[in-house]
Amino acid sequence: MFENKDNYFVVLSRYGNEAGKFSEDCLYSVGNVAMTAYTASHLGPKSIAKTVAKQSGSSMVDHVSEEAKSAEKKQKLDQEEIVDLTEKCEAEEARLGWTRQNGDRSGQNGK
Repeated sequence: MFENKDNYFVVLSRYGNEAGKFSEDCLYSVGNVAMTAYTASHLGPKSIAKTVAKQSGSSMVDHVSEEAKSAEKKQKLDQEEIVDLTEKCEAEEARLGWTRQNGDRSGQNGK
């Protein structure tokens, strides 16, 4: 996080390895505290409410989209089932020799 290591090298050259490492750790700690303070200052009620609203809205849109896809898939399956049943009925009618005339079924013998 802390890019400038000049302070670390100055302390290292003047006071030794342990002091240099200590100064590096202190500078990283100060940077982390500064970032934490910055982040905490931006965590007000308005920010939290905005984040919650965005997540809720996104979740709701995803849920509605999934329901629409599910309903569309069910409708497609229902239509395929109707076509399949219609084909089976027509095949059975043909096997039995039935014909459709004015919506009525009649056999070859007119029965």
